[in-house]
Amino acid sequence: MNSASLLGSLANEPVVRQHVLSSALALNSQSVRDLGPNSPRFQGSHHPIAFPYPLMIRKMIEQGEIRSAKALLAFAMSQGASLYDLSCFSAILAPAVTRTNNLAGMARIQEYAWLIAHGHSYRGEWVALSSNNLLGHSSSLPSLLADLQALGPGARPLIHWIDAE
Repeated sequence: MNSASLLGSLANEPVVRQHVLSSALALNSQSVRDLGPNSPRFQGSHHPIAFPYPLMIRKMIEQGEIRSAKALLAFAMSQGASLYDLSCFSAILAPAVTRTNNLAGMARIQEYAWLIAHGHSYRGEWVALSSNNLLGHSSSLPSLLADLQALGPGARPLIHWIDAE
């Protein structure tokens, strides 16, 4: 498939239509049409000019068009585009991965319950909590950390900022 027909098939994809057409205009539509195998640019050359998928995908990501970027990436991969050029986008656009903390005793359920019940009384302050206990509070994080250090070693507290609003 030459670049002109590739541009045409991409332009028919509703998800990427706007970006493909605007990018083609930015690239100078005539030069895109001239990329066919009979183009003077290819006379005596065995090196095809790659369609600018990375530039287009980057532009979509910068504009917050993540679904469009994913769709164009999938389309580019299905067309046999260079995996080397697209590998960073595959990682960036991959589904998010969450990881859990496997440390014993770090569930923080009691601390979150305390924040819901009592947090309104400490607006605009840092609080340090361990289980249901308030270990300290301050409007300054360094001050709170100093107070905690004075208490000596113990269980690792939850330190949380409570917004003033």
